[in-house]
Amino acid sequence: MDTSDTGLFEAEIRAILAAKGPLKTKDIYPAIKARFPERCDDSELDEGNGEVAWKHRVRAAQERLKNKSIIAQSVDSKCWYLV
Repeated sequence: MDTSDTGLFEAEIRAILAAKGPLKTKDIYPAIKARFPERCDDSELDEGNGEVAWKHRVRAAQERLKNKSIIAQSVDSKCWYLV
């Protein structure tokens, strides 16, 4: 089992989308932060772009799930959903 932040976030994204249906990334963030507050430190910034680092890891988890054909993003609504 992948216990990295990205790995944990992958599992949580799958669970969130299974429970709530299609969601935009901005709506996934609060659910991830509520489940893993210790891994979602808003003061930790990504060195590359200065953005909050944990949000970058959420998007990385989404991309990994997309590359595995587990989730996809709607072109029109930009919502993520389980495939």
